[in-house]
Amino acid sequence: MLRYCDGASFAGDAVFNNGTSLLYFRGQKIWEVIILDLLPKGLGQARCSAGGLASFLHCNNFTKYLPSNAGVKCLSDAGFFLDDLNHTMLSFVKDLVTLQGVEKNLEENGTRNSVYPELCFFPQYALKFITTPFFILNSAYDVYQSLSINGPRIVHGSITYWFRLQLIRADIGTVAN
Repeated sequence: MLRYCDGASFAGDAVFNNGTSLLYFRGQKIWEVIILDLLPKGLGQARCSAGGLASFLHCNNFTKYLPSNAGVKCLSDAGFFLDDLNHTMLSFVKDLVTLQGVEKNLEENGTRNSVYPELCFFPQYALKFITTPFFILNSAYDVYQSLSINGPRIVHGSITYWFRLQLIRADIGTVAN
């Protein structure tokens, strides 16, 4: 079992000096070692994960680890966030891509043709450049994303309606448990 989460879908590769120590982001290297470890074992015992974005980011690259005559298809079945109309996550993603050195591991065609290469970290933009057959399976209603990221930004006084709904939802959850 692998318990690892770098927040950048195994795509980071950078060293960051925060003034007191060095932070190492090695998601890309860890991904490569995981694949090399799994190849002889197979995926007979594989289970679902929250790593759906990683399948978008690594699908094309995965084929280089297999024989040229191997049939490869990728499936993203959980755990990816879309760039919404308000670009709610864009600032976070830009900081993440910069901090962890992710850009060099994003699809080259996407980053080369974009003024904002960090957009290739979002699946709807990365998908355009995936040449390997790719399948997406995700809930039509992603509870976490809908409530925590894509909620409406309607301000009324000093508190948003959405924040009030979140408080009500928390109260309902407490009562239900």
